[in-house]
Amino acid sequence: MESPCGLSHKWTRGHQLVWIFGEVLSGTVVNFRSHPPVTSPTQEDTTTNAPEPSAESTRPGGFLADTVQELKLVVWPSRQQLFSESIAVILMVSLSAATIAAVSRFFGWASSQVFR
Repeated sequence: MESPCGLSHKWTRGHQLVWIFGEVLSGTVVNFRSHPPVTSPTQEDTTTNAPEPSAESTRPGGFLADTVQELKLVVWPSRQQLFSESIAVILMVSLSAATIAAVSRFFGWASSQVFR
């Protein structure tokens, strides 16, 4: 059986899920009840067209203006959410550092006992 990319191999559920996941990411509507279509690559699929730069991205202040527009779309956390997540990060880093220090001291002590 042929895959959507034109390779011949046995389709498994994993291949189908990878194909569906890729289609969802690309914005294509996927019918989850049907199997993916079996096609072979055409001339249109194999030719690569370089995207033409838009007028907006080539203007002098375009990058900064686009950055400001994107930052307006960001959903910033509330003060309470920021505080609680910061505390969680600080606790996890402290716990990890303490664990690493304890393991290091143990192996240091063990090596000093072995190599007296």
